[in-house]
Amino acid sequence: MRPPELFHIVVTDINHHIRDFLQRELEKEGCTVCSVKTGVMAYVRIFSSDPLDLIILDPELFHPFDQTLIGKIVHRRSSLQIIIHTYLDSIDGIKAGNNIYLVEKSGQSIGSLKAIIRKCFE
Repeated sequence: MRPPELFHIVVTDINHHIRDFLQRELEKEGCTVCSVKTGVMAYVRIFSSDPLDLIILDPELFHPFDQTLIGKIVHRRSSLQIIIHTYLDSIDGIKAGNNIYLVEKSGQSIGSLKAIIRKCFE
C-alpha cells in the first residue's frame, strides 16, 4: 500500500465550502492536496508536469463536461485516478470503470470519496 503522503490529489469544486472541506479532510488523511476553483486552473494542473495521482472533478466547472474531456485527461495522464463528484447519479456518456469513479454529492459522500481514495492507494 502506498503511503498517503506520497499521494497527490487535485480537488475541484465550484463551491468553495465543499472544496475547502474536501481539502481539509484529505490532508488529515496525510495526502498532498491542491484545490482549484476553475476549469482553467484544473486544465493547467492536469496538463502540467507536476505530480498528480488523483483528481476529484466537479462537472459544473467544465463546459462541456463529456467523454471528450475525460479522454483528453486520460490521454495526457493514463494512470490518473479520476473521481467525478456530482449531484447527478450518472453523467451522459461517462462510464465508471478502470480508473474512473462516480460519486454522488451528498452529506455522506466524504465517506465514499475516502473509500475510493484508499482503494487508489493500493
